[in-house]
Amino acid sequence: YFYKGDFAEAKNTFKYIVENFKNTEIAYESVLWIARCHIENLEYKSAELILNDLKFDQEFPEKLHKQRYLIYSDLFLRQNKYLAASDELILACDLIKRNSKKARYYYILGQIYQNYNNQERSKEYYQLSIKGSLNYEMVFNANMNLAISMTDKKDALEMRGKIAKMIKDEKNKDYLDQIYYTLGEMDLISLDTQSAIENYKLSTINSLENTNQKGISFLAMSEILYNQ
Repeated sequence: YFYKGDFAEAKNTFKYIVENFKNTEIAYESVLWIARCHIENLEYKSAELILNDLKFDQEFPEKLHKQRYLIYSDLFLRQNKYLAASDELILACDLIKRNSKKARYYYILGQIYQNYNNQERSKEYYQLSIKGSLNYEMVFNANMNLAISMTDKKDALEMRGKIAKMIKDEKNKDYLDQIYYTLGEMDLISLDTQSAIENYKLSTINSLENTNQKGISFLAMSEILYNQ
């Protein structure tokens, strides 16, 4: 029912489990799913009340702490409470053993800290994501975000060399628009607007199917020209 999007029926079924199998692990897990149903229905206050009750429940199974942290983080992310979400994600990552399982959460943490201009922490988490991820697309995007977040000139120069190699790599041919856009963003950081315009142009030329990226690149270019 939950994955079909029928959250009312899902909630009723989970409530039945809670009422008939009290104080069991499956009952506690069902309570977490009820919180998820509330989140999907945008009933954030109801979800938070449930999660807060579980937080202070002495009988709550240790095995489910990770799941509770992740649901908490999802709740906060949907409400744009990014720092609160980061606290929960870090707690969850502390309980996950395999780096490959943590890579996605590290990536989100990198995004959160980048959003708050905390370059040091965003760099730390993007690098952890790259190190642990088995998904090339995530590694690619982490590298692009990492490049934009770099303020140290030496690090930025080193990253440019890495990106130049990525342009020549055959497996990145479908990502060239994003690569050139990233170079344009790096140019803007170093105040080289002419080079930025050239890279944004290359981004639009190489954006064959990704119309969203093409629009973003045209917008970035137009903002420079408008300011001039």
